[in-house]
Amino acid sequence: MATYVFQTVDILGVRRGDSFEASFEIGEELDLTGCTARAQLRRYPSDFQKALELDVELDGQLLLLSKAAQSMHLAAATYHYDVEITDPTGLVITLFGGKFEITHDVTR
Repeated sequence: MATYVFQTVDILGVRRGDSFEASFEIGEELDLTGCTARAQLRRYPSDFQKALELDVELDGQLLLLSKAAQSMHLAAATYHYDVEITDPTGLVITLFGGKFEITHDVTR
């Protein structure tokens, strides 16, 4: 896996209780073939307890983060997330991350 520099990507304005989906195109310098990925939200980066595990799908150089609506009932707040990639040799890198803002919903 080529050397990769962590990128900060904030995800803002996600509505509490709504389905969530975001896609990211990863440059060709990082080959995702055979890689696995995981992503977690925590209230603070140093929290031991995760608030939510996001679903991650890799398709070529496209990375998709998602979560069904029934799992998105977190308190409205700013959380922190990151996406960790493991290549076929076991090398682990944190690809990107940042703030993950969940806002209040009105219709319940």
